[in-house]
Amino acid sequence: MKTTFFFNKGLSIRTFVFSLLAVCATVFSGCSPSAKIEYAVTEASKQCPIAVDETMTITNIKTEDNNVVYICNVDENAAGFSVEDFAQPAVSQTMKNAMVEYLRGAKNTDKDTESLIRLCKDADYNIVYRFVGLDSNYSMDITIFPYEM
Repeated sequence: MKTTFFFNKGLSIRTFVFSLLAVCATVFSGCSPSAKIEYAVTEASKQCPIAVDETMTITNIKTEDNNVVYICNVDENAAGFSVEDFAQPAVSQTMKNAMVEYLRGAKNTDKDTESLIRLCKDADYNIVYRFVGLDSNYSMDITIFPYEM
């Protein structure tokens, strides 16, 4: 099963979205961290839909409780697997590890990602990737907590 598609082809898109979130957050430096996140997510969601690759599209970015949530629709027929396959503990843990590793690496080399991570930590917000199968309508979340960033 192909589990790395989101991490390879989607890096430039994620960098763009993180950059937009970070820039918006910086503009409102006098606001609370939660208010900055709310504004930044509202602005970033205006860029949706964003094609990650031929099988996945970020259709929405929103806040939900204390989470920045990326809604990622997966064309399961084109991908050759179902989102339910992601829910297998070994697969979801591998995906999460790759996402955490990306964030940790990017925060040392990418100022925009570093700003977003700092903002999420300051506001105690998680980053959630919600994968939704277009064919099955099955959804599963991968949550990255502030202490993991």
